[in-house]
Amino acid sequence: MEKVFTLGELIEKNVSHFQEEIVAESQTATHEHNLSNDLTKVEVTWKDTTFTCEEYKDKDHILTHLDELQETLDECLTDMNNIMGSRYVNSYDKLKNRAENMFESLSKFSVIFENLKDF
Repeated sequence: MEKVFTLGELIEKNVSHFQEEIVAESQTATHEHNLSNDLTKVEVTWKDTTFTCEEYKDKDHILTHLDELQETLDECLTDMNNIMGSRYVNSYDKLKNRAENMFESLSKFSVIFENLKDF
């Protein structure tokens, strides 16, 4: 349940003595929120990414649009490196777990994709 305070109540409770702690907690929460939004964008990008195959030599199929796929992968890996490099990702376990799982999935896909392109 949310508790609401008036400015007078906060002054009466002498919260100004805790200004540094309040500001620090607020900044941490803001950074965590922004990282969560950035991570959600990466997750949605991959959830919505499609793979297109076209017929090749009347019997086989090949993956097409590899350049676009590589660009998406590179952008998402850059975003994930930024997220994983933030000191705020470690302050919230749920966010850290989501980020680690997404980073691991993208890293594995990157290896598979590179091998697939060489094939």
